[in-house]
Amino acid sequence: QPDSFKNADEPVRKAAAEAWCKTHLEPVLKTLDPTRPHFMGEDFARSGDATDIIILEQGVDLTRRTKLIVELRNIPFDQQRDVLFWLLDRLPKFYKGAMDRTGNGAYLAEVAAQRYGARIVEVSFTRQWYELEMPPYIEAFSDRTIVLPAHEDVLRDHQALQYTNGIIRVPENFRFKGSDGLDRHGDSAIAGALAWYAGNQDMVPMEFQSTGPRTALTAQDFTSPLGGRRMGFARGRGGLDFGGF
Repeated sequence: QPDSFKNADEPVRKAAAEAWCKTHLEPVLKTLDPTRPHFMGEDFARSGDATDIIILEQGVDLTRRTKLIVELRNIPFDQQRDVLFWLLDRLPKFYKGAMDRTGNGAYLAEVAAQRYGARIVEVSFTRQWYELEMPPYIEAFSDRTIVLPAHEDVLRDHQALQYTNGIIRVPENFRFKGSDGLDRHGDSAIAGALAWYAGNQDMVPMEFQSTGPRTALTAQDFTSPLGGRRMGFARGRGGLDFGGF
């Protein structure tokens, strides 16, 4: 992906991010149920791996269904912030979000917490966090209380979760090629776990949801005709014991 976009003037980068959001995210937001709680999880990456943002909508049956997956690759910090803020500002009943504050993710988690207050939980990936929070996420698949999109990359991300030194996580040096030929590091699995974790926290309702897509955003999308992909949602199988997934 071209790296030159980061050197474009700030107004140009900001306008490009907003235009991309209006083209690819706004139609999804219009499909959301404004009466239901929505939760967000984000696993951050600046280059190499992908940033994944997952939005879950909790139905009246208490099942949390994935309504949107946004992937960002080689996108400047400021435009990752712009995309996240654009999305969360318009997300109906945005109750809670959890964000990776490890390493480069610390900046975006911090500014999101400043903007949205107690709705954002900044997560440090400690051994204790993995011990406490990953087993309930895996159990949710067996209980069929979470639904993810039937997509090869999402399935393989979750299959990457392994028992490592007694905890469930994606091994540090584990990589595989996604359907687009780019490296993945279990990105949607971590974002999904964070979104599930967010949904288990005390809710702080906000007057501010998605349904249907996984949208991939790269720096190329800002410098050429904007692109994106949509998909349906269903259950497949794989990974540890994902039950209905």
